[in-house]
Amino acid sequence: SRVTADHPEIETWNFLAPEKTRGFNAITFALMTVLSSGISMYALAKLLELVLGWNFHTSVVLSAVIVLAYIFLGGLTSAIYNEVLQFFLIVLGFLPLVLLGLKDVGGWAGLTTKLETVSTNAGYAPGAWTHSWQHLDSAAANPMGVEWFGMAMGLGFVLSFGYWCTDFLVIQRAMAAESMTAARRTPLFAAIPKMLFPALVILPGMIAIALHNSSGGLLPLGADGMPNYNLAIPVLLAHYLPSGLLGLGQL
Repeated sequence: SRVTADHPEIETWNFLAPEKTRGFNAITFALMTVLSSGISMYALAKLLELVLGWNFHTSVVLSAVIVLAYIFLGGLTSAIYNEVLQFFLIVLGFLPLVLLGLKDVGGWAGLTTKLETVSTNAGYAPGAWTHSWQHLDSAAANPMGVEWFGMAMGLGFVLSFGYWCTDFLVIQRAMAAESMTAARRTPLFAAIPKMLFPALVILPGMIAIALHNSSGGLLPLGADGMPNYNLAIPVLLAHYLPSGLLGLGQL
């Protein structure tokens, strides 16, 4: 914008707007980071409490100190390398869990059969647990309790677009690339192995539901007397993996 003697406020606006925008972005991102980090540390502490019997509050403090130490010492580089290493650890830790669980329930056919029983006992259609997208005409027709609009806007728009397109950590990694070509190729290459994650994360939950109902109580009960599905993966890790793989899976 051209600054003239009649409109000096243009120069002031051009100077202050970027600073205000950056300040607002920094505050909101700091708040988001605190909340998301709290969720991550809570999940880790619950895992350590369930699997190793550690005190919940001690686990939260210990995880916070470790993360603070490696970020303080290594900066952005340590955070990037940690996330790359973490990806392979997640795959190596969860893949045996999925394979062992599927073998235990009789493969995909056995899993769908057991989940059909769970669905019908709960008053849903037989395929409500394995083909939830077919039962999105109303929230009462599927165990997730959502209809198509909630699924599209909640999971498809808010969560997916928010994470993949505008998440600061993703943008930060792209800005740290050594060239524009590397910045463009990295998310494309990373998207290929990322497509494995639905199978590694969703299948253990389905397996836990099937085993809980067929074995008479695999999952711990919550305060409402219902199975605590938030602990599905920690319970399966402790149930299937030996000591070495158990430590890998917890990472």
